[in-house]
Amino acid sequence: MNSPLSAGTRFWIIFAQVFGTVFMVVGLISYCAYLEDFKNYLTGPNGADVVNSPAAIAEASFICAILVYFTWKSIWSAVVIIRAVNKMDDLTLSANKWMISAVSLSAGGLFTPYLMTLFPNINIKSTIKPKVWLPRVFGIFMLVGAPLAMLTYGLMNKGNFGGTGTEGYTIALFVIAGFLTVLGVANVATFYSKNANMKYDESGWMHFLANTTLVIITLELVVVMISAVLELVAAVFQLISRSGNNFFYILLNLLNVVIYALYVGLVWWVTWETMTGIWKDQVDFTTFKAADDYQQNHANPAM
Repeated sequence: MNSPLSAGTRFWIIFAQVFGTVFMVVGLISYCAYLEDFKNYLTGPNGADVVNSPAAIAEASFICAILVYFTWKSIWSAVVIIRAVNKMDDLTLSANKWMISAVSLSAGGLFTPYLMTLFPNINIKSTIKPKVWLPRVFGIFMLVGAPLAMLTYGLMNKGNFGGTGTEGYTIALFVIAGFLTVLGVANVATFYSKNANMKYDESGWMHFLANTTLVIITLELVVVMISAVLELVAAVFQLISRSGNNFFYILLNLLNVVIYALYVGLVWWVTWETMTGIWKDQVDFTTFKAADDYQQNHANPAM
């Protein structure tokens, strides 16, 4: 059953997935196209010998590998969310909103988690288990994205392994990506099995995989929250250091700080609700105030 609100909200959720994915793909292509300029930026004006040094190549390759991973993550998250939006009615989306929000936030999205709060506010339980559904989705993230990252780094560093200053990048990438690959294989093999939902309650192995995956998701969401605070700190620093005696410049910077503060508040609220929600085996949901207001103004919505 769908409310009058849902058609426009669903359109914007789908639009956000397409826009975010295109943005990531264009960003990756731009990075590759201007790779030499990025290496110059990373190393500074130290001459061609430094720019083409093993360390500089390794650093640029490391960044490209991360971009490849997150580009794949953006693509798959878009597929998952668009599929959910097209298949689920409002009640189901409302019940499972924080799982969908977790997928979006981990791929760098915020607009979609906010839009998920606009669905009608009903106190209901989630219809899918977060500790089964999320390992499935993130298992595909890891199973495809981590090997792609290692392959990207290896191809860009061909003939450069073992060079001075490359060891840290190489070890960090292959240890992290190797771990994610193994976890991705385990998640896909386990949680895409027949009757995974029924087996979960009795399986210690599935609990272990689910909790490991949720720890990783939680760490990613903590990074989102910290990044938002750092952006606010940067805005405050700019207000203090660059305002001078110009009243209008001070006013504009102050407005900028206020906007960042509101943004940080939204990020923290959505991320915290998502982070706590995904750890519950069966989640009771109450939605954001915007949904409360909607219900009060539409006592008998058309369904």
